[in-house]
Amino acid sequence: MNHTFRLFQREWSICRQQVEAALEENLTAVLPTNSPFRQPIYDCVLNGGKRLRPILMLKMAELLGQSNQSVLKAACAIEILHSVSLVLDDLPAMDNATVRRGQPTAHLMYGEANVILLAHLLAFQAYDLIVQNSVANGRSPQQIAQISTSLVQLTGLQGVIGGQVDDLAEARDNFSKREMEEMYYKKTGALLVLTAVLTGQLCQANPKEAKALVTYARHLGIAYQIRDDILDETGELHELGKNPRQDVQKQTHTKLAGLSASQTRLKQHLHKAEQSIAHFGPRAWFLTCLCQQYGALN
Repeated sequence: MNHTFRLFQREWSICRQQVEAALEENLTAVLPTNSPFRQPIYDCVLNGGKRLRPILMLKMAELLGQSNQSVLKAACAIEILHSVSLVLDDLPAMDNATVRRGQPTAHLMYGEANVILLAHLLAFQAYDLIVQNSVANGRSPQQIAQISTSLVQLTGLQGVIGGQVDDLAEARDNFSKREMEEMYYKKTGALLVLTAVLTGQLCQANPKEAKALVTYARHLGIAYQIRDDILDETGELHELGKNPRQDVQKQTHTKLAGLSASQTRLKQHLHKAEQSIAHFGPRAWFLTCLCQQYGALN
């Protein structure tokens, strides 16, 4: 294990602890102690997860010369939105999943109606956290309006919701590789791009910096989903935290291109992600190391 990887693991652990504490503070503070949503929120948001998106946001802020505290509320909002997407994705009308992070999915524990209400509650809370962070960073009303527009676009039909619509469409069976990757951008990449966009807006990145972070996030997001397809085909429940091969009825990148070609495409996207941040030099070491970790497929 080399020094850079040990340092990466240490930084990841520190950031994750910050995110976990901030998530609990920001979510439990708004709920009465007798709220029926306290336990579902714990199970759906506070009970595990890699925290990739908020950690990436903290490290992007540092890359732009800001403290990670300057984006911590927004980072929590991104993780909350990610949790919302998972909860809705697991519903019987969507993927009908039964296991998430090694536990029964939320709708099996709390019922579909309660889970749909929970998703709405969490989404509104995420928006409030982003506004709070924007105000705390001294953004003007016009800048906050731009931030709100980015949020709506990248979680709406141009992003997460649009990706889920494509995922459910029967036309997916006839997707080309380009169309498959565009869907993957919407489903997974768009929320990572939102992470980059919000970081740039909150930290007042210059146009070159902002473009680099968005390009990095786009390629990382597509790579993440291709990697998920590869692991779904090759991994097991205890490794994944969810049922493997649950996309057996769907067209996936590995089915469309073959396992070997998908592994090659994964590396291509990760290489493009690394290239996009090369001008930051050694300061981008964490983001570069993240690409290398995802390329290792473990």
